[in-house]
Amino acid sequence: MRPAKDVFSNPVVAKGGDAEAVLSHCVAGALQATEEKKTSSHVDRKLKARNKDHKLPRELDDQFASGRLYAAIASRPGQCGRCDGYILEGKELEFYLRKLSRKKSAAKQ
Repeated sequence: MRPAKDVFSNPVVAKGGDAEAVLSHCVAGALQATEEKKTSSHVDRKLKARNKDHKLPRELDDQFASGRLYAAIASRPGQCGRCDGYILEGKELEFYLRKLSRKKSAAKQ
């Protein structure tokens, strides 16, 4: 655990920075962490076989293309300031998309 002084003395974004810089810094850190991890050839073969016939549903693909994902918050309020959740898929995603489209059409009228 690093002392608070180290954490707050090196801010991610200097004055005048923007949210894109923060995001790119976080993504770069995550990519670096995954690149450092070495896997055995057996694990590589297993993952390749698993992903051979894998296709994303059209709804999820559209969300990735737009740069936004619909998600639900699954953590209980008041629990140590952390938020957990999951990405909506399948019937649950269809339900919320229908609900949003109805809300938008009602707002236009």
